[in-house]
Parts: sequence; structure tokens; C-alpha cells
Amino acid sequence: MKVIENFSNVEELSKIVDENKGVITTTMRALRDAHGADRLGIHVRSGLSRSLRKAGLGHQPRELPDSQEKLARIYRRGGPVDELIEAVDAIDPQNDEILRERAGNDAADIIQKIRELVE
Repeated sequence: MKVIENFSNVEELSKIVDENKGVITTTMRALRDAHGADRLGIHVRSGLSRSLRKAGLGHQPRELPDSQEKLARIYRRGGPVDELIEAVDAIDPQNDEILRERAGNDAADIIQKIRELVE
């Protein structure tokens, strides 16, 4: 897979996320440009978070980076990737069960993927 940067607004980004099984990686520059901003100040980043949320999207890291060169993971809220991210973030026995179910026979590979998602 590759870093996706070819979108001009959040609605277009939302379609791209859906076309890519609910998750993509993009640059903060592309997000900033789609938001119509010049810089990635705190207000722009919080506005980006709100716009993504309104479109049914989540992002990682939880606090969007302030550098245009940094990467962000954008995913469909309520989908399988969101469930996995939430299970990793919220420590409790029910989420442990979700992780076990998802791991199946490929436990080591899945745990590595989860670690990558959380980072």
C-alpha cells in the first residue's frame, strides 16, 4: 500500500477510506490542504478532527501532528478497524476477548499489526 494524498476535501477522503477497506494513511499536508488551511496550528488540527468526526472518520494519532510531513491514519468509525483500535486502547477483559477473536491462529502477526496501529 501507499500513502494516499489525492483528495481535495473530507467527503472525497471519506470515499477513499471506504474504497480501501476502511483505513488509509495520508500526510498532514494533504489533510491540511483538504481543510483549506495554510498552517497546522492547534485550531486547524482541532477543526480537522471535528471535520473528520462529522464525516464518520477517526484518526491516529489521537492528537494530529503539527508537521505537514508527518503521517496520520484515517479510518471509518464504527468499522472493523475502529473496533480493533478501541479494543487496543481501552484495557478491559471484554476487549481482550475481541483481540483474542481477531488474533485466531495468527496471534503473533495480529499482535504485531495491533502494535503498529497503536504507534
